[in-house]
Amino acid sequence: MVGFEVVEFNYTGAATEFEVPAWVTNLTIEVWGAEGGDSECCGAVVQDDGGEGGDAVATLYLYVGGQGVLEGAGGFNGGGAGGEWGGGGGAPP
Repeated sequence: MVGFEVVEFNYTGAATEFEVPAWVTNLTIEVWGAEGGDSECCGAVVQDDGGEGGDAVATLYLYVGGQGVLEGAGGFNGGGAGGEWGGGGGAPP
């Protein structure tokens, strides 16, 4: 490996575009599912692994999931809803 670059993407509520530079010959991706919403009971939040790995030669469109809200709906792109006992993390597609 000649060099590497770490790029972090955070929740925006919409797709995030990342143009893969021409010099890239291999790309490793680490992703995690969005957190579920908090609970009024215990405040527990669980994070679920999404997956990792892959090669790319094009533009990537990243959809970063949003955390669900307390006692409310799930977040953007798979964040689990909150509830009395908390919410689960988003599932991979």
